[in-house]
Amino acid sequence: APIKEWLARNKGVQVIFLTRENLLEVYTSLVIANRTGVFGIKDPTERQQMRLEIDPAEAVAEFQKRIRFQSAAREALKEHQVLDITYEKLVSDLPGQLDRIQQFLGVQPIPLNVTTVKQEVRSLSDIITNYDALCQAWEGTEWAAYLSGPEPIS
Repeated sequence: APIKEWLARNKGVQVIFLTRENLLEVYTSLVIANRTGVFGIKDPTERQQMRLEIDPAEAVAEFQKRIRFQSAAREALKEHQVLDITYEKLVSDLPGQLDRIQQFLGVQPIPLNVTTVKQEVRSLSDIITNYDALCQAWEGTEWAAYLSGPEPIS
């Protein structure tokens, strides 16, 4: 809670709130990173080709935990100037989003170079060995929206 207390005392702090829309992609990426110990890469040749099984109940518990955390964070930031950005928008329009961030921070926008590459470009159905079981388990639930089908992870 030290950061929460610090934010409460420093209302003038600008905050960039970065989230991901697809919580299954977040969870899958986190599981792979934790298992491999690789949390960032600079070259596509470093990509892992891991496949994994996802426990539907464990994934839902993680989704719910992340949703609660984001809600609590938004509450803690309600008196701050916040720029909401999703990972998906950042990846799809990196120069535009970096310009937006710089403008939000009040600095003169300049072109910025990113030295990392996406760790994963395969679709969830190519990574998750029990993808069909997830589809079945989450059919008709709010979690079904995270089943992206054949599209690569953004």
